[in-house]
Amino acid sequence: MKVRLLLKSDLYGADRLQQSVLNPEKKKRYRSFSYVKKQYAKNPGLFIGCYDHSRLVGIIFGYVKKDTLLLGEVGSFTIMDQTGK
Repeated sequence: MKVRLLLKSDLYGADRLQQSVLNPEKKKRYRSFSYVKKQYAKNPGLFIGCYDHSRLVGIIFGYVKKDTLLLGEVGSFTIMDQTGK
């Protein structure tokens, strides 16, 4: 696995991953994707991706609120043995 800054091109997939884990019922969102994009534009260094080869399996999103840094993380992956099971 590789951990690196989240590329802008992976932002939508990261948002989908976060929503699939934190909001599976698809209720009204606390933060819209538009808000996420604005925060990424302000502080791209606060958005981290964890990749299994090229597949995004975990994320850390950071948001600055006044004088506080909020960090949230989500991961979703299946561990397989060498046979792929």
